This record gives sequence, structure tokens and C-alpha cells, in this order.
Amino acid sequence: APDYCLCHEAVADALVDACVARLKASFGDDPRQSPDFGRIVAPTDVDRLAALLKGQPVVCGGAFDRDARYFAPTNVKTTDLE
Repeated sequence: APDYCLCHEAVADALVDACVARLKASFGDDPRQSPDFGRIVAPTDVDRLAALLKGQPVVCGGAFDRDARYFAPTNVKTTDLE
């Protein structure tokens, strides 16, 4: 699975909207309940992913449950590539 997508700023909002729509079409309004959405291997990996999101502009998703090893499909919109 890709972990990032680059696009021209003129189409960024449309791309984000399309990504959010595709996630909902694939996993429903609550991906946690979807039988098609997998889980993270270990709770420590959930911690690692959560730390990566701190301070990031999350446009959808971002929810997680360490004990259930769940991390929602998440989109972040940023212009900082560092």
C-alpha cells in the first residue's frame, strides 16, 4: 500500500475528497467494524504510528485503539516533505 501521494496543490482538495470517499466505499463509515480491514501486528506498532501523527494535519481517520491493535485508515494533508 502506498504511504504517500504527491499532487499539484490545485487538485489537492479534490484528491483528499476522493481518497476519503474511496475509504468509506471500501470500509464503511466505521472501518473498525469492517471484516475487510486488518489490524496492526503489535501494540507497539500502534504506538509508533500514533507518534507519527502527532502535530500532523489529519483530514480523516487518525483514531486508534492500542489494545485492539486498530488504527483507522488515515489521511494527512501537508506540504512539508521533511
